[in-house]
Amino acid sequence: MTTLAARPSVPSWPSCGLHDASTDGCRGRIVAPYSRCLAHLDQAKRQAYLGDLQPGSDVDHRGTRLTGALLTALLAAVRDGRRASFGAARFSDADFSDDADFDSAAFEGDADFDRAKFNGAARFHWA
Repeated sequence: MTTLAARPSVPSWPSCGLHDASTDGCRGRIVAPYSRCLAHLDQAKRQAYLGDLQPGSDVDHRGTRLTGALLTALLAAVRDGRRASFGAARFSDADFSDDADFDSAAFEGDADFDRAKFNGAARFHWA
């Protein structure tokens, strides 16, 4: 039997920390140069961050809650025309609240999904 490591109570990365009705403090990795994770950036900052991404970009969204719409926007930002293309992709402890469709995605660097929570289907066909 495989035993999964428990999630540390305090993340090892700089986290958002935003408190709202659904959390005791957001564990999402802040998106530099901002002080919030991707899920909690206001619309203008989120659009600026996504607009700076390109195919092959490294992403670090450890501990972040990613809705289907937010994941779709992230995948579109690194799409090379045919498929989403990441450099290094860090999604450990991320919480995918809907289906996570990484079909055909390319990961040119390390891809880390340790302790990620998938609340819907997780698809990695041809990835």
